[in-house]
Amino acid sequence: MKTRPPLLARLSFRVKTVLGIALIELVLLAVLVGLSLDYLASTKAQALAERAHSTADLFATLAKDAVLADDLASLETFADAVMRNPDVVYLRVTGNGRLLVARGEGTAAPAGAAGVLHAHAEIREAGAGFGRIAIGLSTAGQVQLVGQARGRLLGIALLEIGLVALFSLLLGSYLTRSLRALKMAAQEIAATGIAGGGLDHRVPVAGGDELAETARAFNRMAERLKASYEALDQARQAAETAAAQARAASAAAEAANAAKSRFLAHMSHELRTPLNAVLGSLDLTRDWTLLPDQRDQLAMADEAGQALLQLIDNVLDLSRIEAGELTLHPEPTALSEVAARAVAVVRPLARAKGLDLQIELGAEIPDRVLLDPLRLRQVLVNLAGNAVKFTDSGQVRLRVEALSPGAACRRLRFSVEDTGIGIAKDRQARLFDEFSQVQDQAACRHGGAGLGLAISQRIVHLLGGRITIDSEPGRGSRFSFELEVQAGAPRLAPVAAAQVRPTRLPGAAARRDLPVLLVDDVKTNRLVAAAALAKAGYSVRNAANGLEALEAVRREPIGSVLMDVSMPVMCGLEASRRIRALAGSVGEVPIIALTAHALKEEEERCRAAGMDDFITKPFAREHLLSVVGFWHGGSHGDDAVAPTPISL
Repeated sequence: MKTRPPLLARLSFRVKTVLGIALIELVLLAVLVGLSLDYLASTKAQALAERAHSTADLFATLAKDAVLADDLASLETFADAVMRNPDVVYLRVTGNGRLLVARGEGTAAPAGAAGVLHAHAEIREAGAGFGRIAIGLSTAGQVQLVGQARGRLLGIALLEIGLVALFSLLLGSYLTRSLRALKMAAQEIAATGIAGGGLDHRVPVAGGDELAETARAFNRMAERLKASYEALDQARQAAETAAAQARAASAAAEAANAAKSRFLAHMSHELRTPLNAVLGSLDLTRDWTLLPDQRDQLAMADEAGQALLQLIDNVLDLSRIEAGELTLHPEPTALSEVAARAVAVVRPLARAKGLDLQIELGAEIPDRVLLDPLRLRQVLVNLAGNAVKFTDSGQVRLRVEALSPGAACRRLRFSVEDTGIGIAKDRQARLFDEFSQVQDQAACRHGGAGLGLAISQRIVHLLGGRITIDSEPGRGSRFSFELEVQAGAPRLAPVAAAQVRPTRLPGAAARRDLPVLLVDDVKTNRLVAAAALAKAGYSVRNAANGLEALEAVRREPIGSVLMDVSMPVMCGLEASRRIRALAGSVGEVPIIALTAHALKEEEERCRAAGMDDFITKPFAREHLLSVVGFWHGGSHGDDAVAPTPISL
């Protein structure tokens, strides 16, 4: 619904001119009249007061002898002479502690009379007081005079306002004549349009004032617009053709980009599925009694698998960044926890190389800040992992410090320092390019795809910062970036990690003796997960698809369900929805997604379908047992820590 503009906006310029001048004149006249009346009233009041006091003093002088002689006849004669003045309201003479003469209205208590100006005079002789004169003068004359003056001034003011309005109307008509011509020309152009020859219309120009110059400028503008329109009309068809080609190219590029993203996501899923079996089997083999060389071979295979998994994650992240699909999910985050988890990922490699891995948190950093903890952790893991990789001896330090302590919005600096091989100045600029590596003998032996720093730089840019490097060959490196963060909740007293979230969901103890239902269409995945669960003391039931899972929960009580997503016959999402639709405790069984889909959107789909938690493949055995222990209970649940998402 279109709203009407205010009344003032609908008035013409001429009317606004008249109203504006009249308003200014009205304000000035109101001030002038008010000041004049105030001055007249104060002047008259002052004159009346002086008159009252002089009359009282004169009467006191005349009546002094009569008061001293107690001559009442003379006092009454003087009083009657004074009362013949029409402005005198009352007169009282007191002496020797009594009332000697009283004339006029309200002689008993004249001091309270309204509209009366009161004056007093003492009758004194030789410094001693013998009597007192009280006289009251009426203010009616003063009020009447001020009222007459007010009427005359208001009449003059109204006459002046009328004359000013008339002259303003004439002046406004003269000034708006050229403006009306401009308006009519603009309306003519709007009515006929450019193609209809509206730009041929010209405004007649007379005089040399500003309005005439405006009319000339309007005519010149119309001429130039006409020439520009003719040129644009010639280029329009070419532009439309080019735009159509650009739209087609853009649509093709978006389709190709979407296809690439879908392909990479699919390939990530397909690679993670067998890699889950490989890494899971290697992890289970660690429990065997092995010879030293066998254990070394096992460690080499596990390291290669983890490197392949990191490469898959990096390629997927790079694709999402290039497609603009990588979004941040800010939440209140404990920086100490993020730093500790990042260091925990690279600590095994640092321990194997004999490196001193440290965390240094500044005293002024807030307990919690608002940012994406998973993406920050990913950056810190990449930087710390590179530092450990390229450091053969010494130490690696992760440092977080506040640059603006005490402010609600703080600037923090994150830095990773090492005592490694260092990087030459001429090679530092290429570090953040995709698939770029420092090409020297010392660096090449460490390998890598050259994606970690490039992706970290992109993520830090999304967070609002930029990674910088300070390095010299042989003296180590320091990678750092700064972020503006919003401080979160106030500082709390330190508590143990187990106090933040219970190790086991309330009510899980009732399910501790029930089996875990493992749902996956890939047999090797079921074998790896089942072996890990069996070693922890759980009994396991297997299902190859969602339909079998639905039949299993109907057939016997189940403590928890580990549900794959992509399966034949019935997918995990549909199976979860159908289980949640079942009546009673069967429909409340905890369902944990165990899938090779690693995107955040996939986790949201799983939770929307009714799943309670989310684990990505390949999974770490400790994380799997931690999550199952939380929801299911059981022998492992007694020692489980609160499950937290881990991206391997």
